[in-house]
Amino acid sequence: MCTRGFLIKYPKNLPLERVLQLRCELYFEQFVECIVQVRHINREYLGARVIEINDHGRFLCERFLDERRAANLNE
Repeated sequence: MCTRGFLIKYPKNLPLERVLQLRCELYFEQFVECIVQVRHINREYLGARVIEINDHGRFLCERFLDERRAANLNE
């Protein structure tokens, strides 16, 4: 995950530019729901760019990324 999108483990082939609804649990019973667009694909993963997300989802993603950055700095 990054500020612009997600790398998703997905073994099936989807066409580039496909728009999907994504729902993932970043924290216990706290979900991010957003609309993503498939940007690149390999055998196991697809890269998806977030094209629509609500304020709560954006807050959860930013919090998650900030915590990961802080953890990496403390290693």
